[in-house]
Amino acid sequence: MARPSTVVFDDVPPQAASKEPPTVMPPVVMTKFRKKSLRCILIAPAFVSRFPLSLNLVTVSSLDEIVEDEERIFLSRVPKSIEMHLQASKSIPGGVPSSWASSRPTPVWVSHGNGAYVWDVDDNRYIDFHAGYGANVVGHANPSVVAAVQKRVTQGTHFAQPTSDSIVVAEELSRRFGLPQWRFCNSGTEATMDAVHLMRVITGRDLIIKVEGSYNGHHDSVAISIFRSAEELGPADKPWRTPGAGIPQAIA
Repeated sequence: MARPSTVVFDDVPPQAASKEPPTVMPPVVMTKFRKKSLRCILIAPAFVSRFPLSLNLVTVSSLDEIVEDEERIFLSRVPKSIEMHLQASKSIPGGVPSSWASSRPTPVWVSHGNGAYVWDVDDNRYIDFHAGYGANVVGHANPSVVAAVQKRVTQGTHFAQPTSDSIVVAEELSRRFGLPQWRFCNSGTEATMDAVHLMRVITGRDLIIKVEGSYNGHHDSVAISIFRSAEELGPADKPWRTPGAGIPQAIA
């Protein structure tokens, strides 16, 4: 499987499209515009060989067609993921355990991982740039992590009471980052919710600054203006606030 690569186009000669395109997984596409032409895209190698790309030819419309073509190729390679997604949709809302696992054109159901790689249920191998939201910084199935987890499982897994492991981790985090106090949370949403509560107590203010177009958890204080279309942005000096579904307008 070919690895994605970053390509900056100022001009691409026609001979770039002369070779037979390799089979690749769908690319991540990022765009930056200069006037009406495409300035830069993060793209898979098959695009370079399949299409005679040029700043004068690649537009938003043609880029959508390229993405649709690559998605069709992708769907042909993940029949088991499609099947599992349909099965999961009968018992899990959206067909995925977490909304963030939902992706176009279909979620990829992972079978296993090792080091920097993961395999899906169709046995396609991927380079994992996601790392479980950063939790797997030492890679999948790291021998030291496997040994520690196996040892812990034999001694019990969940007590809802303090254990010595929490002291070991907190002291190591303090040593590494120079912050004396650490509170462990089950999710990023819980962490930002506690942080907002602390800020309000310390400052005596109710209002907080929320980064527009950014996800900071799904509690009421921050589930606002996460995904914004151009029509929803509003004036640059006073952007509109767009609460997520179920968030009262009064809170936003």
